[in-house]
Amino acid sequence: MRFNINVGAVATLLATLVTLQSMGAGPAYASHRAGALPSTAVNVRSFGAQGNGIADDTTAIQNAANFAAGSRRSLFFPPGTYLHGGFITFNGVAVNGSGTASVLLAADNNSTAVALTGSNPSIQNMVISSAGLGLATAAPATSTILVQNANSFTVANDTIVQGQNRVGVYILSSSTGVVNACAFDGSGFSGDTGAVIVQSHNVSIENSLFQNEGS
Repeated sequence: MRFNINVGAVATLLATLVTLQSMGAGPAYASHRAGALPSTAVNVRSFGAQGNGIADDTTAIQNAANFAAGSRRSLFFPPGTYLHGGFITFNGVAVNGSGTASVLLAADNNSTAVALTGSNPSIQNMVISSAGLGLATAAPATSTILVQNANSFTVANDTIVQGQNRVGVYILSSSTGVVNACAFDGSGFSGDTGAVIVQSHNVSIENSLFQNEGS
């Protein structure tokens, strides 16, 4: 399923130039922009994140995110595969990576989500993945990206790779945000859903590719 929209009283979706591909298509990547470390950005490696795809970087990433939020700075992921074995929250933080070289990879079957919350959070120019995980329990905690209680949010130029029965982006109780120029790649499982929007308003999904999602 590409979209699941619970309109209720306040949810709206403006979908423009969204490309849909059927199951069986090969993997696709968003049109990432070359990323470099801004002079004021917080580097997750400075807080002990290893980015080797083996070590659990959850604590290091969350500590870096909390510091960035407290100091009103952006957060940067240099090239690497950053394994997280639990829920990660970016509260009002602008998160940037180095394109396909920067990967956030979920390792816990029941606490998958990378969450955006607060004012003006964003995640851009990265790969966010829950690939390889088994059947998910109930969303939103098992979504690949969760946008919850956020306003003026941005998810852009990202490749979002979903594990089985998982949601790519779950938008809950949020307002005034955009998902733009992203590539959603499901596992081909019937329960895969690219985007879910619940009790949210002024949300747009634009210029994005959905493939290998459930029927």
